[in-house]
Amino acid sequence: MVGYYEYDAWHRGKVVDNRARLCGFGTAIAMRQHFAKHIRTSPMAYRRTFRAAN
Repeated sequence: MVGYYEYDAWHRGKVVDNRARLCGFGTAIAMRQHFAKHIRTSPMAYRRTFRAAN
């Protein structure tokens, strides 16, 4: 049986993949690379910065 945290991580990954496709990126990896190129930081670092600000 899959534990809650394993399922949650899997589900979040699928949500990101779906959103990436809906935005015109082929994969979540392509979306992360595009983000990092234009914002000049990783999505995770971006979230940490603005999560700490709230």
